[in-house]
Amino acid sequence: MIVLTVSLLGGAVWGFTVANQIEGAETVDPTVAPPGRFLALAGITPLHLREEGSPGRSAVLFIHDFDIAGGRQWLTLADELSGYRAIMPDLVGFGHSPRLEDQSRLHTVIGKAEVMAALLDELEVASAAVVGAGSGASVAAQLAVIRPDLVDKLVLVSAEIFGPDPAWHSFISSWPIIGDAYNFTFYGASPTAARRYQEGCDTGGWCPDAEALAARDETARVIGTAESLTALAATPPASTLPEALGHITAPTLILWGEFDQQTPIGQGEQIRAAISGAEITLIPGVGHRPHLEDPAATAALISAFLSS
Repeated sequence: MIVLTVSLLGGAVWGFTVANQIEGAETVDPTVAPPGRFLALAGITPLHLREEGSPGRSAVLFIHDFDIAGGRQWLTLADELSGYRAIMPDLVGFGHSPRLEDQSRLHTVIGKAEVMAALLDELEVASAAVVGAGSGASVAAQLAVIRPDLVDKLVLVSAEIFGPDPAWHSFISSWPIIGDAYNFTFYGASPTAARRYQEGCDTGGWCPDAEALAARDETARVIGTAESLTALAATPPASTLPEALGHITAPTLILWGEFDQQTPIGQGEQIRAAISGAEITLIPGVGHRPHLEDPAATAALISAFLSS
């Protein structure tokens, strides 16, 4: 009991100490000079997105994984798929999209899928191919469940439908004050978070260039980022997955990195078994983020699938 009390007191002191750093670091207004545009969605907070390709082309909706820089991570792969209209939104709490500092349905998997549906409706896209990576793949799959009319084809990249966050991570991340300090330190505008973003440079994974680092720094410093991540962790995911995977009717391609240590390939096989007719392909020489580590190979597989 004494150890627990001391630990909690120490955590609270640390949280209040870091709070001053957060206030000094999170100074960016995301609506000033955004790289893309904001789209007002009925009944939903405005969303920031980037688009490439003309509206007359077949649309591909890209849903990013847990990355504070948001949809920017798809830019290189979208260039490889130049024959399509690429739609790359920033999910709520990421990139230049608004930060929500309280628990909200918009933080949930099903809430994010509803936002993606509203986005396509607002853009007057009758249907699209949907590509999701990591936690964004769970949103893509959920969208295919709740709005099958919108999803022509589905691509799931290193899908985190069964995880992967350990329980202690979500527990710490969700605490008021302590959670803010934790999320700022490991995912926000702290020097530690910036170093963690470059871990692949030492391990052979994705190594961000100077432009990517600058973009991550800017979005990490958006006002309310740490508190928004805390609210995200505190909000139950509210997903019908993985149980509803069998309801997906869209042709589905599952892509997995050969050396993915974050989500074991066994999870990909579970997804393949649950979705009728789904195919799974292993991408050699890459880890958890094949769309960043080898965008050319990943785009080639996606292109072949979309044109089949």
